[in-house]
This record gives sequence, C-alpha cells and structure tokens, in this order.
Amino acid sequence: MSTNSSVSLDCVPEYSEIGCTNTQEILVNARLTACTLPENDNAAGGDGGRAPLCVTAVVDRSGSMSGEKLNMVKQTLSFVTRQLKESDQLGLVVYDDTVSETFPLTTMDEKGRNMALDKINAVRTGGSTNLGGGLYRGLQQQLAAESGATTSSSSTSSGGIMSKMASLFSSSTPQPSAEPSAPPASAVGHSSAPPPPACGLDLQIGNLHMAAAAAGGDENEQHQWTMFVQGINSQDLTPYVDSVTYDLHPTFQPSQVTLNKPPFECARKGWGTFTVGVKVQLTSAYGGSVLNFTHELSFDQCMSAKVHHVDLTPNNNNTTDDVSTTTPNNNNTTDDVSTTT
Repeated sequence: MSTNSSVSLDCVPEYSEIGCTNTQEILVNARLTACTLPENDNAAGGDGGRAPLCVTAVVDRSGSMSGEKLNMVKQTLSFVTRQLKESDQLGLVVYDDTVSETFPLTTMDEKGRNMALDKINAVRTGGSTNLGGGLYRGLQQQLAAESGATTSSSSTSSGGIMSKMASLFSSSTPQPSAEPSAPPASAVGHSSAPPPPACGLDLQIGNLHMAAAAAGGDENEQHQWTMFVQGINSQDLTPYVDSVTYDLHPTFQPSQVTLNKPPFECARKGWGTFTVGVKVQLTSAYGGSVLNFTHELSFDQCMSAKVHHVDLTPNNNNTTDDVSTTTPNNNNTTDDVSTTT
C-alpha cells in the first residue's frame, strides 16, 4: 500500500490465511520506506538535500543488557553509522554504574566511520544502571559541540544543561501550573514592578551528579556535580532574581561563585559531599532582598533537589518588603532558610 509517490508503507501479516469465524489479533510486519534524497546533502538549501547531522548515541551497557539485547543495539548503531555522510558527526557515550564518553564527536569520513564501528563493537556489559548520568553526559557532548567547548570542562557553568534536563527529570510532587510569560528584563527597572506570579515564586534548588572519569586516576575528582537554581516548569527568573551566589567548600578556588544571569548553574568535580550555601538576591523591583538557603550535596542519585516557595510583593514605592520563604515537604517541616535585607 502506497500513501504517495514519495513514501510507501508495506504490510505483511503474520499468517497468509486467517479464519473468518472468530475475531483474533495478529501481528503485522510494517515497513515504511522514505523517499531517496539527492546525493548532494551538504546543505539544507534549495537542492533538496539535508543538513549535516551531529549525533550522540547514549548506550546502556548494564548487566540487564547482556546477550541479544546489547547485540541488537550494536547492530543498529553499526547500521546507523554506515548511513552517515562525511558531513555528519557521531559520538558515543556508554554507561552502567559509571559513565564514559568512549568516542567523542567525530566526522564520519572513512577513517572516522571505521573508528566508530570499532568502538561500537567493543562495547561490553558491566554493572548497574546510571541512566541519568548517561543522558547527562550525552547532553554535555551535544552542548559542547554547540559552544565549541569540551565535555571535560567543569570549572564553569554547564551552559544551561538544566533546561535540557527538565524534560528528563520531573518532581513526583505535583507543581503549580506555569504562570503567563513574565515581562522582559528591560521592564524590571521601571517604576512599576512586574506583577509577581499569582501563587508566589517556586525555586527548585539542588544538584545533578554523575561519576567522573578522573584524569590520571585522580581520586579527588571521582564525582562531577552541578548546583542549580531554577524556576518550576522552566519559569523565567529574570524579572525576579538578580543574582545567585554559591558558597562552596574552602578547598574550591574560588570558594564563592556569583552568577548574574540565568542559567544559575555551577559545575565542579570533587570527591566528597558538603553543605552548599545558596544566596538568592531578588531584583530591586522586589526590594533586593537576599534569601539564604542551604543544600546538602548528594551523590546518591543523578538529581537531588527541593522546592522552596517565596512570597513576592512588588516594591513600587522603593521600600523593602518582607519576603518569606518556606520549603514544603511531607513532614510539614520548614528548612532552615533566612532572609536578609
């Protein structure tokens, strides 16, 4: 059966003959064939070709993938690799209980394709499943390609990786619906403050974590983590938050990191956990108050975070309003959060 001249759909039933007396379910092998693109696919211009691809394959090689499961994944990746053009790039990230970038993004010329096939064939099963860490490293590889950086960089912000991770990790606690889009940043300095969200501002404060492949076996860099402050449902914090300051362990230099615009993220490598001080300074439109939070760095899971509720009052009279913060949880207790002006 053909849907049009460019794309065809062929269906082959499980049985050549089917009885008509009883209703039954059968399996159908469906094959979808796309149109053939022109050989010249170096650009997405008017020649009908496609744009170059930049592909990162994130492969689960945990013990549960042993046998035919992993073999099928490797066969599929090998097939995809052979279909890529010289203008394309392919990278490979594998994970079990640890995460490894086994193949950086590489141009798929003949040499690059052969290297990729060797890396794919060499994948073997290992330990448990660190799914979040694998996805995190895959996203890092893609973000590094966009910025021209390297995935090993950890001394600066991860460039907004939380916004990419938002759709992968969600809180089990229902959150308020996103408010209408906030006014642009240029409106913050106006004599009339932008209206606060109807139900107040919810800040998610926490950290991402994954096991790090320490260079030279340095035991002091076993963990890679990213502290973050973000709005719920990707809410823009620009009209409400002027800056975020992280107070790190004294062994980090600098031990205090201030970020003056989103994404409010700080990535580092280390060997142990500690309590991170988090200072959130509101914009002058809301009195410029500083909200003090703490977060216990966690390496037990790929993401650890809490939601802190902030009641906002616009500072239309250029006076400082009181701002209260609470952290809802199942035990009806409040985290140690202080407010200074």
